[in-house]
Amino acid sequence: MRGRADNLFCRWRPRQRAFTLIEMMVSLGVLTLALGVVGVVFSVTTKTARQASAYSEALNWVRQFMIQLEEDLEHVDPSQSILVLAGRTQAAALTKEDLDGGKFYRVLLGNPEDELNYDPEYGSVARGPYSDPRADILMFFTNRAVPSAAPDPNAPNSVYARGAKLSPLQVVYGHAALGEPVWDGAAYQMPDPYDPAIRHIVKTEYFNSPTNRSLIPAAEWHLTRRATIIEPDPDPNPSNPLISHSLETMYRLVNGVALVDGSYNAAQWDSGDNGNRVPGDVALLDLPALFNTFGDAPFAPLDNNYLPAIWWPYGYSRSGASGAVLRDSDVDYVLSDLLYYQHSGSDQTFLKHIGTVLEEVPVQLRQNTSLHMLPGCVWFQIEFLMPEDPRNSFEYLPAPGALAGSRSDMPRWYPVEHGETYLFVPDTQENRNVIAGLYDGDDGQDRYLDFAALDPNMALTPDNKRIRMWPYAIRITVRVFDRNGTLDEPIVRTIVHRFE
Repeated sequence: MRGRADNLFCRWRPRQRAFTLIEMMVSLGVLTLALGVVGVVFSVTTKTARQASAYSEALNWVRQFMIQLEEDLEHVDPSQSILVLAGRTQAAALTKEDLDGGKFYRVLLGNPEDELNYDPEYGSVARGPYSDPRADILMFFTNRAVPSAAPDPNAPNSVYARGAKLSPLQVVYGHAALGEPVWDGAAYQMPDPYDPAIRHIVKTEYFNSPTNRSLIPAAEWHLTRRATIIEPDPDPNPSNPLISHSLETMYRLVNGVALVDGSYNAAQWDSGDNGNRVPGDVALLDLPALFNTFGDAPFAPLDNNYLPAIWWPYGYSRSGASGAVLRDSDVDYVLSDLLYYQHSGSDQTFLKHIGTVLEEVPVQLRQNTSLHMLPGCVWFQIEFLMPEDPRNSFEYLPAPGALAGSRSDMPRWYPVEHGETYLFVPDTQENRNVIAGLYDGDDGQDRYLDFAALDPNMALTPDNKRIRMWPYAIRITVRVFDRNGTLDEPIVRTIVHRFE
């Protein structure tokens, strides 16, 4: 009986249900959906964190750049400086992936409907409202006092080593070339400025290629600031400032390793300074002679082959319709050497850069990082308010009874054309008088006529014109990505500085 009871108990025990196939499929679907949501959230969170970090880093660089530029411009005296604006555009891809894929980075500046059938990302040439990245150059002298970044370690009692702040300062803003430190068996050194391994943003894929695209992705471009302390030349050559000791010294310092490539770990020898050693960021220069070089034809006859910048600042780097050069070739060499280092080769043409920055900086060369200013700068553009346009003056009267300084339209900002160099001489009363003295046309120059009346109701006389050598203001715009191209859109900042 017991065995029968046990069998009955086993038969009566409730059955345990298992998952059906449909239930398992539904469970797997829900789990997959949940994992997908989690994956998307994780991916979005990671991307957001990465972009936030890139934005913060790029923004810090931009802030540092803005502070430096504003401080430099704040101490500029237009009567004691020249102003050089050089325009340049360079076709480029934003990232290495875009470069390999033939994709261009272009900036929209106008109405895209003006070019409905144009593809800015894959079009070989920028057209219409789309522009290739700007890589302009800005140079001026400022009275901002700074200490030397390269005091001579063998002269601890010099004013440079004691940290004295000195001025004036020659400042050049422009894009740098990228280099790697060179090991000489004992220590790391800066690369030679002629080293073909140095990468230039203007180097193209092929010589005279129609695409003319930079080999360096734009997100890796580096805007630099080269600052040179100017000391008076103790041994000038007043008979010919073009071959004076001061300018020769400037040639050597700018074209040598010291200034262009930032090798501030060694002072420079200069025999003209009584055999003393000067830091690598100091140049001996007779500024009055330099300013006179760009003035009112100081050492060349006035003819159709030589029009100084005081009369033609916008045509300084152009050639006339008959092929006549509008500037003296020797003066042009002075200007070029004040701006950048350049050379040409079989597969490249006139590679110009303001300085060389190191992509990986070893400990021994950490003092050379003063050129590292704004990495990831894909756009550096300079615009200006023409000095010949009186509507930008506070003295302008747009209509009878109107208040001075008022205008009904927006300021007309003029960009510097690609390949052109605009040179503005010191804004002194003497130089203004030179222009004012040409109103009768005795010398065949008509720049005076370009300065319109401050008051349209008065006769055109020198008293009714605001003659000035410098623009009323300059506007500088930068667009900055992080070096990895993580940001979807660049950080855009603009500085407007008036010279009044």
